Amino acid sequence: MDKNTDNIKKDNKKAIPKYAIIILACGLAGFIFGWFSYSLEQSDWRSVITNGLLNFLQIITPYISIACLVLFVLPSFVLYRKALKLADSWDGENEDIPEIIDKNLNIALLLDSITMLVSMFGLSCILMVNCGLGGSLIAFFSFIVVQVLITLIQQKSVDLTRRMNPEKQGSVYDPKFQKKWYGSCDEAEKQQIGEAAYYSFGVTTKSCMILWSITFLTHIIFNTGLFPMFLVLLITGISQISYIIKAMELGKSK
Repeated sequence: MDKNTDNIKKDNKKAIPKYAIIILACGLAGFIFGWFSYSLEQSDWRSVITNGLLNFLQIITPYISIACLVLFVLPSFVLYRKALKLADSWDGENEDIPEIIDKNLNIALLLDSITMLVSMFGLSCILMVNCGLGGSLIAFFSFIVVQVLITLIQQKSVDLTRRMNPEKQGSVYDPKFQKKWYGSCDEAEKQQIGEAAYYSFGVTTKSCMILWSITFLTHIIFNTGLFPMFLVLLITGISQISYIIKAMELGKSK
C-alpha cells in the first residue's frame, strides 16, 4: 500500500465519525418534526400559525419596498456619494483612497442586492394575501421605484469604478456586461473572482441542502406541496452541473 492510499484511508476514517453524527442528528430532527407534525394534526395549531402568518403578511406587504428604500437604498446612495466625493478629491498619489472607494461601492452594491431580493419577496406576497386595491398599488409602485433607484446606483457605481480604472469595460445596461467586465479584469482580479465564485458555489450547495430539509419538513407540517422542494433541487442541480461542465471545458482547454 503506497503512502497516498494510506493517507486517503486515514482522511476517510477521520471524517466518518463527524459524518455519522450529522446523519444521526438529521434523523433525530426528522423524528422530532414528525412528532410535532402529528401533534399539530391533533390540534388547531396549524391553522392558527398559518392564519397568523397570512395576517402579518397582509399588514406589512404594502410597505416592504418602502422599508427597503429607507433601510437599504438610502444608505447605498450615501455610500456612493462618499465614494464619488473621494474620487473627485483624489490627487492620484494616496493609494489608500482607491481601496476606500472600492469598499464603499462594494457595500453599496451589496445593499442593492439585498434590496432587490427583499422587494421581490414583497411583490410576491401580493399574490398570497389580500392587501386590497390600495395596498396592492402601493406595493407595486414602490417596488418599481426601488428597482429603478437600485439600477441607477449600480450604473453610477460601475461608471465610477471605470473612471478609477480606465481599462474596465461594460455598461450595466448591456446584456453582456458580466462577460465584458470579466474580460477587462487582470489575472489577479480574475483569480479573486474565481476564489469568490468557488466559495459561493460551496455556500449555495450547503444552503440548498438546508433549504431542501426545511421545505421537506414544512410540507410535513403545513402541507406546502412538492413544488418548493423541486425548485430547491433544481437550483442545486443547475449549480452543480454547470460547475462540472465548465470545469471539464476548462480542463480540455489546458
